[in-house]
Amino acid sequence: MRDMAITVIRKVGVETGGSNIQFAVNPENGEIRVIEMNPRVSRSSALASKATGFPIAKDCGEAGGRLHARRNSQ
Repeated sequence: MRDMAITVIRKVGVETGGSNIQFAVNPENGEIRVIEMNPRVSRSSALASKATGFPIAKDCGEAGGRLHARRNSQ
């Protein structure tokens, strides 16, 4: 999904800042679709940060606001 998110961000033309991309996964065949994309960090990012303890906005700011600057931590 990270690679898919980078593709979406590049197609939309977001150069800096956060983006909120929501995906839907078909449980029958694993097909993934983008259902929403907002070129900003939304409230859900704050909730995700609180739930996981991972500072999304801070980390994105330190990386220059660029998703591709983050290491993939699979």
